[in-house]
Amino acid sequence: FFDAEDDVQALLKSKGVKGLEAQVDTVLTGLSQTTTTTTTTTTEARKQPPEKVDDPMETDELFEDTESQPKRPRLDNQQRGTQLGVPITPVAVDDELDGNVDDDVNDTYNLEVMIPEGLSESARAKILKAKEDYDVAKQALEPLVLERQTITGRLQKTRDALRELKKKMKEFRKVHKTDTEGLEKKLTEVLKEVNVEIQRYHGGSLNGKDIKKVMDNALFIFEEFAKILVVGKRPGCTLSKAEIEAKCGEYKTAFLLWDGAFSYARKINPTPEDIAMYERFVKAAVKQHSKFCSITHKVHLMFKHVAWQMKNIPGGLGDKMEDWVELAHQLGARMRTRFRSVKDPLTRAIARERARQRDTDPEVVAYIDGLDERTRREFKVERVSKAKVDKDTRERRRKEELDKFEAAEAAASEACIVCLDNNNSVERS
Repeated sequence: FFDAEDDVQALLKSKGVKGLEAQVDTVLTGLSQTTTTTTTTTTEARKQPPEKVDDPMETDELFEDTESQPKRPRLDNQQRGTQLGVPITPVAVDDELDGNVDDDVNDTYNLEVMIPEGLSESARAKILKAKEDYDVAKQALEPLVLERQTITGRLQKTRDALRELKKKMKEFRKVHKTDTEGLEKKLTEVLKEVNVEIQRYHGGSLNGKDIKKVMDNALFIFEEFAKILVVGKRPGCTLSKAEIEAKCGEYKTAFLLWDGAFSYARKINPTPEDIAMYERFVKAAVKQHSKFCSITHKVHLMFKHVAWQMKNIPGGLGDKMEDWVELAHQLGARMRTRFRSVKDPLTRAIARERARQRDTDPEVVAYIDGLDERTRREFKVERVSKAKVDKDTRERRRKEELDKFEAAEAAASEACIVCLDNNNSVERS
């Protein structure tokens, strides 16, 4: 009897809470099969066929230490739960509150313990201890079960949402098939003409380097966009040619105004005239920007704080940009490509540092500049570099766009004043 109980306790400790119902059946079977009479087993007895033994769960024996009790009548399942002859009875619980005990992951078991009066104190204590351990384990498991249900619910919702998104994406691709003559393809080709790339790792948007290219070529880009959109207007589009051109013109104006604001904000040692021009550009840029974009923190900083910093920070903001960091990344990439075939890390690092020191040495740089100056071709007529021409053109177009925007705003403001005056005169009359 006690050997069976020890085996049951070891089984409970080794397997924990999971599968406790099956372990309870093991407890009942082990205790029920224990008898008080010991028969000497011999080799001849082992060869004999085993005698038929009644199912202990069917006979429902009482468990005693010293003497065997007479067998009681066979009981059905309902009677088992009410008789004292069943020490531990698993009772299913409807955790889902749906009226069904379906033994799924959401339904658990409680244990009802009924200890016979004739059971020894040690056996009684071990059974109660097992029941207590079960209750503690079940109580500790309850928050985990709730958390599991929450995670399962969220996971199911996520899967449903993903399934719906995949369905919509499939429908979208059916409607918007890749076409070499499509509008999107033509607009992308315009961006490629100015070396703008659609960065897929940015979700199809542009990074800072490409945004600068759009600003540099905003006049050309949005004029081409307007032509493509007018020619490729789809059936059912309610926008007229003038409305399409006006919409593209609004974006072109926003880019040109922001380009002017950034150009003055980056000046080193800005003059009062530079600060005044920055304030004009940023005021117009923010007003145009707010027509189709939200006011972010960076826009607020440009509008409210940069002018003060240009006035009060020594040297302005031009020499405090992070362009040198981007340049260092480019130079580092070139060095990695140049010395990628050197396998030894130490040798490669020394070679890269020597090359960097040689390229930045003042005497070497001065010699290279002097050599370029001496070998430069001399023209009878002084030529202006294309970069300078482009820069002058951009500055002229930015100022023209600013004057045009301010004139339109002044006209709109004057019209509002006249309208108010007319309304007041009508009210007085």
